[in-house]
Amino acid sequence: MIYGEEYGERDAKAILIEGRRLHGILDVSGLFDSIRKTADAQEGLRMICVKKENGYFLELREALDESDLFYTDAIKNEDDIRKDVFASVASSMELDKSLFKVRLYTLENNVHILAVIMHHLIADNITLSVVINEIFSRYDGNVPTASAPYSQFLIEEAEFAASEEGRKQIKFWENEMNGYIPPISVGGENYDVIAATSFEVSAKLLVKSSSALKVSPFMLFLAASHIALGQIQGTDDTVIGLAYANRFDKKYRNTCGYLAHMVQNRIRGVDRTDAKAFVRAAADKMSENIRFQRLSHYARGSRVNIGMQGDPMHITRELFNGQPVERVPFDFDRNVDYLMINVIPDVQKYTVHLICDPSVYGFDYTKRLISAMKDSLSEIIGSEEKIYG
Repeated sequence: MIYGEEYGERDAKAILIEGRRLHGILDVSGLFDSIRKTADAQEGLRMICVKKENGYFLELREALDESDLFYTDAIKNEDDIRKDVFASVASSMELDKSLFKVRLYTLENNVHILAVIMHHLIADNITLSVVINEIFSRYDGNVPTASAPYSQFLIEEAEFAASEEGRKQIKFWENEMNGYIPPISVGGENYDVIAATSFEVSAKLLVKSSSALKVSPFMLFLAASHIALGQIQGTDDTVIGLAYANRFDKKYRNTCGYLAHMVQNRIRGVDRTDAKAFVRAAADKMSENIRFQRLSHYARGSRVNIGMQGDPMHITRELFNGQPVERVPFDFDRNVDYLMINVIPDVQKYTVHLICDPSVYGFDYTKRLISAMKDSLSEIIGSEEKIYG
């Protein structure tokens, strides 16, 4: 049975990875049994992607392919684990065979690393947390509350798009993006995008400034990105896409699948010289557009997207043997043909990475964008204390 809509070539290349460090004695067969049961309950994990005349389409399998679960105690070094995970991403994620894989590694002193690999076709960032949480819940002998199947979400989305309200939303986005000209980016030499463009911002100063402006810290990054993009492109008409979870119905809060939409935030003809005032313009525009987020993927044109990692749906904290588990980041250059500004919050600092294809966004372009972002953030925060790490 085929679900969903047509997907493009770009969608077929995006992959998400999450890792967890586990401490204590591990029942490997019990863990893999928990993974199988999670896949039985979450049909998004059992989907594959088949190519048809018009693009890629999701197809539901009856059961998880056992070869998608892999365990090794031969790799003891975390750098080698990272290489092995990335090799798995590069060589073994075949669209018509699997969109979901699990790798388990054993280190010394009863320490283990679990790596979950999923295609963006069937996963948003919340899905990763949902999957890992359900695996550990079952491993500890608990049965998670049943969630609505992913196929139901896809069918309801198609029905909504055809409804009167759906047509209104599509019309809104057609009008909102009318006349927008996407920026032209010039690629160049190959380079390590993340290493060249990452920087850290003081969490204390961000929270202090956002509280004074009555917005979230995320809005400071959004406004700074608009200002920076306008400066290097020489325009006052900028669009930045905001990844939005789109879990508008509680029955989908714990559904595994790609439920995210990219809400376009277009700002034009607004004074950008007063950075703090511009924060309000960006926040007001987002508040207006978020009302139409359910079908925001019909708005085409944004070449720059921004997202903040975290757990916006407040999913229950993951536990292993009754203890919280530690996240193991597998940040890597996904080589996507748009530019993603990835903000990772923490108690002490917020880390910013750019993710893009260097053949599309050259080193000079990304270097100037990061420099302009830092300048605009500094003006917004307006502190003499050390802002960047």
